[in-house]
Amino acid sequence: MISKSFRLTKNDIKYILKKGDTNQSRLFIVKSRSSTNLLPKIAVITSKKLAKKAVIRNKLRRKIYEAFRLEMKETGTHPQKDFIFIAKTGILNKDFWEIKKDLNQILQNEQNKQISP
Repeated sequence: MISKSFRLTKNDIKYILKKGDTNQSRLFIVKSRSSTNLLPKIAVITSKKLAKKAVIRNKLRRKIYEAFRLEMKETGTHPQKDFIFIAKTGILNKDFWEIKKDLNQILQNEQNKQISP
């Protein structure tokens, strides 16, 4: 599980879902917004449409959180954004490394957006 310092509150999630920027990748729909925090905060949404059993949804959520944590640890650079990752149905067939690779591409794109005006 990811520490509380990296988690979004319910009010933040509602705000980002309404007014955040939207991007898509193969495995995720990503909602984001700029933040004044030094560390990025995230939330992961897995719906019942994705998988009926909560065990499967929770396992997937833990994989995504862990991929994000490792990515932040490896790169050392943190985008000053808050993220909501909404899992798409294709993610169920993917292993951890494919999820991590897709998440890495998303974070690199966000990092490049911050650098270029």
